[in-house]
Amino acid sequence: MDAFAFHPYEDNSSQPPATTLHPNSTTVSIGDYGKLVALLGQAFDGTAQPGSQVPLYFDEFGVQSQIPPAKASLYTGTEPDLTRPVDEATQALYYRQAVQLAFCEPTVKALFLFHSVDEVDLHAWQSGLYYPDGTPKTSVPGVRLAVAQARRGVVARCPGLALTPRATVVQKGTQLVLSCDIDCSYVAQLWRLPGHRLATVRGRAVGGKPKTLPLRAPTTAGRYRLRLSANAPVNPGTAKLILLNLRRG
Repeated sequence: MDAFAFHPYEDNSSQPPATTLHPNSTTVSIGDYGKLVALLGQAFDGTAQPGSQVPLYFDEFGVQSQIPPAKASLYTGTEPDLTRPVDEATQALYYRQAVQLAFCEPTVKALFLFHSVDEVDLHAWQSGLYYPDGTPKTSVPGVRLAVAQARRGVVARCPGLALTPRATVVQKGTQLVLSCDIDCSYVAQLWRLPGHRLATVRGRAVGGKPKTLPLRAPTTAGRYRLRLSANAPVNPGTAKLILLNLRRG
């Protein structure tokens, strides 16, 4: 197998994913990552099949939320006693914790939340971020933020994780525009060659959003260079160094 797909459910929705709750049972949730990796290693390490290093896809994880009285008419049936749904604030918190855990687990490549929209049958799953009529739950903003921060590399501090942003700078007239794939802290220096530093600025750019640097390309005759170092602000690794010879604006 190229990867291992797994449903890392808790025993019920009231259990937080950030706690390892199942050391002595067959349940394996997101917090039991070490247990899952050990089992895969026991099964496959030493063979041609990757075991403890096989990529993991948590392809179904859900936290069911309580149904407010104003939305009760959208559903049918009765909620099973063992479901133990949580309020929407807790649902958002648990989904954030799940994203943080998966982000820090080295071999996890993706986390899929189940569902987007609640099922109408209360015997099924009400783990969505939207009610059956398409209106959002109050948990949506928190989950949206957690997912965005994961993509930006800042959702959690992870032991051993060292990120290097993919960064570029382009000159647009006199403007210098920095783009980083994840959040990056930068130090930018403007030099007049061969060796006279004109200015130094520091700042931070949000991953995926171009940022105009507080420096301008010179308009007077001469040879100029921008030297920029960018690093991850939360899980820093090797800095990305950019040297850009500037055209006079």
